[in-house]
Amino acid sequence: MGLDPKEIKHMARLARLEIQEDQLSSLVGEIGKILEHVAILSEVDTTSCTDDRDALRRWSDTPMEPQCSDLVALSEGFRTDEDGNQFVRVPTVVDKNN
Repeated sequence: MGLDPKEIKHMARLARLEIQEDQLSSLVGEIGKILEHVAILSEVDTTSCTDDRDALRRWSDTPMEPQCSDLVALSEGFRTDEDGNQFVRVPTVVDKNN
């Protein structure tokens, strides 16, 4: 399931984004990959899942073991930027090469 350049332009207009003609071909490919991943995820039966981790366990062949407790993760993850805004720092989970 992919989108053609006309659909990409329409979505960009709705989102009030300005895209250049030379960006269209790469956007068609990138959005196509995203839609492929969403299609795969939509096939996972989540009717009996109690939380997100349970759904991920059903989708992935890799066993998921907690790296640390939720309390430790939150206490060590909170940061404040130079403007005083608080945020939670999390490790990178997306491989930029894929």
